[in-house]
Amino acid sequence: FLYPSHSEGFGNSFAEALSTGMHCICYNNTSLPEYRALGFDYKMVETGNVDGVVGRVLEIWENVIRPPLENREVAKRVFSEKEELTRIHRALYQQNL
Repeated sequence: FLYPSHSEGFGNSFAEALSTGMHCICYNNTSLPEYRALGFDYKMVETGNVDGVVGRVLEIWENVIRPPLENREVAKRVFSEKEELTRIHRALYQQNL
């Protein structure tokens, strides 16, 4: 899944692609690098570096790199209803302090 976005805030389509366990490649801008902190495995290249995107695709293709299937479990944990409710509760609690 190639996602060379220049201005995405929170990429729902990127999150959905990650959750399938397919290879994902994006630019290192906006909020997309934050997915790494959540535990997702994917490739990033410098924003606007088309040759870098091509290089990452070739790296995956030529080296027959196994898809990051563990991203499916990370997505279940990170995007679960329980986790969403916990984040909302924390935010509301912080607002009312």
